[in-house]
Amino acid sequence: MYWAYDPDHPVTKVCSKCKQEKHLMEFYLRYKSGRRMAVCKACVRARARRYYKANAARCREQARRYGAAHREHRREQQRAWRRRHPDRVRESSKRYRRRYPDRNMVGRLSRGLRALGLLEVSDQCADCGGGPVELHHPDYTDPYNVVPLCRRCHVRRHHAEWRRTGGGPVKYPEEYQHTEDGQQDAGTPDLSAEAEAKADDRG
Repeated sequence: MYWAYDPDHPVTKVCSKCKQEKHLMEFYLRYKSGRRMAVCKACVRARARRYYKANAARCREQARRYGAAHREHRREQQRAWRRRHPDRVRESSKRYRRRYPDRNMVGRLSRGLRALGLLEVSDQCADCGGGPVELHHPDYTDPYNVVPLCRRCHVRRHHAEWRRTGGGPVKYPEEYQHTEDGQQDAGTPDLSAEAEAKADDRG
């Protein structure tokens, strides 16, 4: 159920937390009742950030358990998203190749060397021992310098480096939230299905 304009219905309400009057679209919708929450989205997000900061270890463990229990379901959701949005997946891939031609080239070289038998790579992830593996490049100038990582550990390494550098060059374009006008928002990385779709192109 989504909000629709009704001339006889008020289009604003006052947040019970910050006491500011805001448009109804600034309040999350309770789907069971069809009514808007009393607290605005900004206050809800601020409360969520405070909770995560105070309970980071617990939140990460809950996310890990949920991901392990619903891994195949989440993968199917990602595959379904890619099937529904092939144009967005292709555009994301093109945007990545335009922005990082060196990374795209070294990735292709490494995969080609591996296919020809000139680059021996373990079939087990160097971090967790799982599989299948992707090729992680600590140095984007050397196609022979690769580390075999599963997708989960591959993404984790890049995000750890991104956090360490405070938003450095390892933040990929598809990991940004995009506004309606197409501009990139330098917020937190977006691990959406679109980001997952391009993991194979990363080095």
